[in-house]
Amino acid sequence: MSKRFLNRLSYKEVQKAKSNPKKIICLYDGGGLQLTIKPNGSKLWEILYTSPTTKKRRRTGIGRYPEISLKRAREIFAEYRKLIAENIDPLDDKYKVDETQTYINAIIDDWLELKKRDLSKRTHIKRVQQFDK
Repeated sequence: MSKRFLNRLSYKEVQKAKSNPKKIICLYDGGGLQLTIKPNGSKLWEILYTSPTTKKRRRTGIGRYPEISLKRAREIFAEYRKLIAENIDPLDDKYKVDETQTYINAIIDDWLELKKRDLSKRTHIKRVQQFDK
């Protein structure tokens, strides 16, 4: 991908962008990063890319402007591009972590329930608090 197609937006363009009450406006920074301005005035950073695993177009939001600045949005976009270059779909990778964490939490909950019978109420509460951190 050529550098001339990246970083098209400037800070002032993003800051001064206005909403249209009748339609959604998209300002493209290049390469798949865009600022979507909704009719209610909210500004959202989105990344559009083709999944390396399914070859389908995907869209993901990375945050709202001004909480996520133009510079930070470009940094996040660069991380996504690195994953895509390694044939890893960033969204699939993100969901795998969530599924693993859910599985681990379920195991911990089961273990705590089994131990509840053997421990005093006070000790059981301490164990639960240890895992809630």
